[in-house]
Amino acid sequence: MNKLITVLIIFGHGGNDVGAVANGLCERDINIIQGKECGRVLQEHGFIVKYDTLNSDVNAEVNIINNVNADVTVNIHNNAGGGDGFEAFCFSRNNKAKNLCQCIEKEVIAIGQNSRGIKNGDKLAVIRKTTPLTILVEGAFLDSNDRFIIDTIDKQKNFGVAYAKGILNYFGVQYNSKKSESFNVCASELFNEKWYLWANPDVYDSVNHGGFESGHDHYIRCGKHEGRKSLPPVPREYNENDYLMLNPDVLNAVNDGAFTSGIHHYLLHGFMENRRYCK
Repeated sequence: MNKLITVLIIFGHGGNDVGAVANGLCERDINIIQGKECGRVLQEHGFIVKYDTLNSDVNAEVNIINNVNADVTVNIHNNAGGGDGFEAFCFSRNNKAKNLCQCIEKEVIAIGQNSRGIKNGDKLAVIRKTTPLTILVEGAFLDSNDRFIIDTIDKQKNFGVAYAKGILNYFGVQYNSKKSESFNVCASELFNEKWYLWANPDVYDSVNHGGFESGHDHYIRCGKHEGRKSLPPVPREYNENDYLMLNPDVLNAVNDGAFTSGIHHYLLHGFMENRRYCK
């Protein structure tokens, strides 16, 4: 991509507003799971992702969407009313929005969900009053047999991945299923020598006195069995988008394939280099 694409993901409902509730399923919680999974996949493909929770004040929500300056906004919901299938809403005279909905619809059908089609969203303020390309999706009905396609966390994440794949397709970006897989494999094999010696001064002393050839030697022979960590902890405030924006050399290295992601770099180098990881 020549331009970093920003996607605003809005979780439908939030706080005390739980949305639809049926058969032990809570729409608010499902929306969050789907939205975060969608965002995770988009971030792995180089997108900037921002999140918000649907505001009970519709005008306030419209203002947020208009001020975030995202390329697209996706409102994530799930349904109730005894129906069946996925549906998406967009502004009727916006062909780009309709195209985005169709790209997402195609991926949702691919995971086995029926579609009720792309529908006119002109009556929805978050679509009618917003300037950026904005759509709203309803994944499945929680109060009918449709729930069986969304009744576990893994199934809910499938929708998030489908939404992300549709967005990638809309922007002409090829989905790479190996990105997440490659980092998970890589992370299990990563070792930060400098950090390990810094975090374990007894090991540092032992290496200096010839007890072990290196920190890695100690980790393999003893440290792993002792429960010692091979990598620094990831701060709770760590934000992948911020890390890449604050460290353009890391962004270039990720784009060049030297690292699978910003967090990959942070674990190996960023922690010890005291790099900023959030704004």
